Amino acid sequence: MISRIVVPVKYCKYLIVFVVLIAVLHKNKWRFSFPIKTLFGKIFLLITIYSTLISIPFFVYYGWNGFDVPKKYLFFPILVICFYYAPLFGCSVKSLLFFYARTMLIYSVMNVVLYFLNLPIWNSDGYWGRISVGYPTVDVVSYAIAIAIFMFGDINKNWIGHAVASFVIALGIMSQVSGTGIVLLTMTFIFSVVFKISNKEGCESRDLGKKILLLLTMMLVSVPVGYGILYSQRPDLLHKMEMQLENRVALLMQGKDYSLDVNTMDTRKEEFKIAKTYYLNDFESIAFGYGFGPLDYSYKMKNKILKKTVFLESQNHLTVFTSGVLGLIVFFLAVAETMKIIIRKKDRLLFVIGCFFIASFWTANPLMSFSLVGILSLCYVRAFCKEETEQKCSNDL
Repeated sequence: MISRIVVPVKYCKYLIVFVVLIAVLHKNKWRFSFPIKTLFGKIFLLITIYSTLISIPFFVYYGWNGFDVPKKYLFFPILVICFYYAPLFGCSVKSLLFFYARTMLIYSVMNVVLYFLNLPIWNSDGYWGRISVGYPTVDVVSYAIAIAIFMFGDINKNWIGHAVASFVIALGIMSQVSGTGIVLLTMTFIFSVVFKISNKEGCESRDLGKKILLLLTMMLVSVPVGYGILYSQRPDLLHKMEMQLENRVALLMQGKDYSLDVNTMDTRKEEFKIAKTYYLNDFESIAFGYGFGPLDYSYKMKNKILKKTVFLESQNHLTVFTSGVLGLIVFFLAVAETMKIIIRKKDRLLFVIGCFFIASFWTANPLMSFSLVGILSLCYVRAFCKEETEQKCSNDL
């Protein structure tokens, strides 16, 4: 989400993770279990390691931009270890989930403030018709997960605060004018209604009903107010946002739109078509993939053209390119294994977050975001760890 900052502070997070890992292992006397618990999850990890190793010669030729993809994949098991043993330091999975949600609440506010406040460390170029200083398609997934935590997390007396936080983040999603964001907000509303209807009695159900009513009320009041403010202060920006919104709704409802002559889904298909033309042109590469070498997410479009590097904005396309059709099958089998555990555990929060990730695989690269890999690893720990491990911290929210 901070990938557009000129100052390369983003590299500090990897150092911090290693420091935390060493601290955790030292605290546990250097004992740990293998972090990936499912069969197909282990197979996909081996596929990723193999694809990374065979890509090293290509990294030398194309540059190391492609390594940014498997680097985040391989940090997943490391983060799982860190989060699994976090209770040793007095932190539970639940408290860390709410910490993430609060962080996204702060970011959703900062995103708007920094859009209108030009700072010297920030790039001035943004996305047309969107109030965003990050990468909207990925940011909205992070926002939606934060809303899910506030709406469907464990029972909390502060239901008003959770509803207000969800409202602020929902406005953040709307400001991104993303088709993925529209889908995830719709899914959130559907899940809210289904969970409310399926559990009509009890404190948890009453709190969820209150959250839904308060959230909808605030949305109905604030959207016209926000529209009026933009209309009077920034009519040019409002007009662009309206055109973006019309375009995204038309694409979702009809699959095409001619008002902006922009079809982001067709763009994703075209990106994959180019990748297939250059690299996936025989049975072996289609079945087993081409590795990570040609990938380039560095925003240097000129270099992409000259070097014939690849830019893919769909997790499914990215997995097929790097690991082949067989890799994609293993990937979804690993997802299915984990969702099966979640359903058995009857954890509605993890079920919603899992559905969000699956829905975003067609329109975004959620596993390309370090924050999303982090929250995914935290949810993975919640799905597989024992109940007592989750609840060692007494000062949960």
